[in-house]
Amino acid sequence: MERNNYKAFLNFLKSAKTNFVKQILDIKDPVLLISHYDADGITSVSLISLLLKKYNVPFHIKILEQIDEASISKISKFAYENIIFTDLGSGEYNILHTYLKKKNLFIIDHHQPDERDRRDNVLEINPYFHGINGSSETSASTLAYLLVREIDSEMIVFSPLAIIGALGDRQDVGFRFTLTGLNELVVDEAEKYGLIRKEIGLRLAGSKNRPIIKAIEYTFDPYIPGLSGEEEACLMFLKNMGIDPSKDGKLRYLKDMSKDEIKKLATALVKYMLDMGIPSREAERIFGVNYYVQRESPKSPLYDAREYAQILNSCSRLGRSDIAIALCIGFKGKILDNALNLAIEYRRLLAKLLKVAHGKDRKKIFGKTAIVVDLSDLADNKVTGALASILSSIWNLETYVVLVLGKGGNEDKIKVSARLTKRASKAFQEINIGLLLREASKKTNGVGGGHLKAGGALIPRHQIDSFIDLFVSLVNTHGFKR
Repeated sequence: MERNNYKAFLNFLKSAKTNFVKQILDIKDPVLLISHYDADGITSVSLISLLLKKYNVPFHIKILEQIDEASISKISKFAYENIIFTDLGSGEYNILHTYLKKKNLFIIDHHQPDERDRRDNVLEINPYFHGINGSSETSASTLAYLLVREIDSEMIVFSPLAIIGALGDRQDVGFRFTLTGLNELVVDEAEKYGLIRKEIGLRLAGSKNRPIIKAIEYTFDPYIPGLSGEEEACLMFLKNMGIDPSKDGKLRYLKDMSKDEIKKLATALVKYMLDMGIPSREAERIFGVNYYVQRESPKSPLYDAREYAQILNSCSRLGRSDIAIALCIGFKGKILDNALNLAIEYRRLLAKLLKVAHGKDRKKIFGKTAIVVDLSDLADNKVTGALASILSSIWNLETYVVLVLGKGGNEDKIKVSARLTKRASKAFQEINIGLLLREASKKTNGVGGGHLKAGGALIPRHQIDSFIDLFVSLVNTHGFKR
């Protein structure tokens, strides 16, 4: 499983394993698990909970949107002595130290830490301390998996959860949209044990088990303007290109189509996206490598790992992280039915908000530097990240950064989600969007952070204009080629 440039990190995991076993598994005191709400956070905390359950360690799970003083001050009053953070925690050492300095803290996170404020009394697994890029080479779920697998080799059976989390974090940045780095090591191992299968083809949502018209409609990664979330438009698209979506009164699936029809569909989708102004790189995302979970039935919506990730995201972003976690640890039946209903609701919500986001009254443009979309009266704080990712792919030739404003959980806060675009990669020398968000938020009494190309912040409502001005100024002064 090892590759030379990852040996140091994998060796570090051995020492982390020793400490984890000694302080958590051997003592068996109750543990508080705290994780982020997205697919990566959900799969990460699920992996840790599966390990604790196997070793009869009692635990409680709490899902957070972001670490801030309000949330951590409440947690400090809990009786738990051992607290494990997954997919968050790095970079917020000051808050954690202030409120949780008497607790035993474990952090498993792939976000960029602020090493200037690092605390020695925290056991932390973070790729950046080992020269590994956490925004593209490893998800938090991969880190959690590598730890539990190091502790107990039988945990290999849960390796697909790591892959699902990485795909949910859009880390499929390799050739033909494959996972790379530490993520790829997990894929290789999962393939070896027959747990994951890769296949090149159209990357439509659940195309193995969903009628082709619905597969196109439900596809939001990549986003297809005018088709994603629009069943009638998908029907007309297929008919206009000469592909009948049904036969003998039954809707057709991708498996029912000939190779020529599939090739025709792929070509038509790419051409359509280009005609809609989608950059070629993004349009090409419609074709690439798919990952299939072999323990799931090919007829299951959980068979396609990307679809699995989208279902988890849908549940959590609509406030039902409990359903998402239940899926990960093996519940099906009514749990899966509820999850699928939430996925439908979430896709409809995305389609609605994306239409609103294109309105001129919603956008504020700061030259070529940034486009700010104000949806703070409509978009829940858990939806802004997905909207920012989609809009940044659409507008990636028009601006360097896309920021989406949403509800902040209470009337006094605004949620900000930011994404760098492809255009930025040609304009920047060195810049880290997560660090700039952290700096701007600290100066406006908020909290923020993230990755090289993506991040978020929670800002007091009365400071939001100052935050945006400061953030845009920081972007303009940190690395643009002149």
